[in-house]
Amino acid sequence: LRRFVLISLLCGAVLFLAGCSYFDMFLAPTSSTEEESQVATGGYVQDELPAITLPAYTADSFSPYQAQSLVNLNLMPLLYESLVRITPAYTVEYRLAETVSVSGLTCRVALRENAVFSNGEPVTADDLLYSVAQALSVPDSYYGKRLENLAGVEKDGSDTVVFSLKSPDQLFAYTLDFPVVQSGSAGEQEATGGGRYILRMQNN
Repeated sequence: LRRFVLISLLCGAVLFLAGCSYFDMFLAPTSSTEEESQVATGGYVQDELPAITLPAYTADSFSPYQAQSLVNLNLMPLLYESLVRITPAYTVEYRLAETVSVSGLTCRVALRENAVFSNGEPVTADDLLYSVAQALSVPDSYYGKRLENLAGVEKDGSDTVVFSLKSPDQLFAYTLDFPVVQSGSAGEQEATGGGRYILRMQNN
């Protein structure tokens, strides 16, 4: 079922007195068809969840490679999907990735079939190349540091990406948890992702 992230304005007097731009973010499920749900959540059909409220900082970006505030960065796993997820047991769970194989200085990743962004567009190798470039654009960032061992990346067809490493790393799959965004969208206030929630603004 489709999830919408709704941002509701706090009381104007509170904002004036506080002198900041913090908002309450409401994560509210809405009913939809299963097909719509698959489009909105990157292909995963989620069980319906109760609405929850989280803080957000509207003066900052909601794009994972532009955001700087810890408040907004903590929201990224809800808005964006990644190739893999690191579980609480520290194992690798495939998300957008169908397979990940590491051998020597090469890591080969095949995308899951029918993976889509929240706008229904398919996730392609070009989107992965773009997302990696965004992650590396700020070398001292969280994702930039995690990819320090990356020597290069290229696509092999429309649904496979080959990462070249500087030195062998059998645990390189653990670094593939960077947010995947649609090519060309990372510079916007909110990049296009395929996470479990969709960002929506709502004024009271």
